[in-house]
Formats: sequence, C-alpha cells, structure tokens
Amino acid sequence: MASERDEALKKAEKLLRQGKLDLAIAEYARMIEDQPRDWNTRNTLGDLYIRASQPDKACAQYRQIADHPRNSSRSSRTTSRCS
Repeated sequence: MASERDEALKKAEKLLRQGKLDLAIAEYARMIEDQPRDWNTRNTLGDLYIRASQPDKACAQYRQIADHPRNSSRSSRTTSRCS
C-alpha cells in the first residue's frame, strides 16, 4: 500500500505533466511541510520555483539544503544557483 507521501508525489508529478506548475509547487511545498528534511523533494521544489520564475523562493529552498550540517558536500552545488 502506498504511503501518503507516495500519493502526494504521484499527484505532484501528474500536475507537472498536465502543465499545472503552480499546483505542483503547492503539492511539493506540502510534502516539505510534512518532512522538512526531505532534501531531494526540497531540491525539486527549488527547481520548480526556478521554472516558475521565482528565484528568491528557489534560493530559499537551496539554502535550507546547504545550511544543514549533513549536506556540506551539496552546499556549493545548491547555492551556486543563487549567485
């Protein structure tokens, strides 16, 4: 049986395929609220903000990733997008 997160991810991906970027962003943001340390989902959310021409929101996501001590190796890669 699929978890709530799996269902939310399927929904978000379907919204993207349908071209509903804003709704997909909202779905990914909900997933981040539930699991704030889900770095892959947070990175995807940042990428979607870039696609939506919202670089400030994207950088906020990338910085959250980079600021976590366990992600020090990702730090330069994620924040380089915000220069």
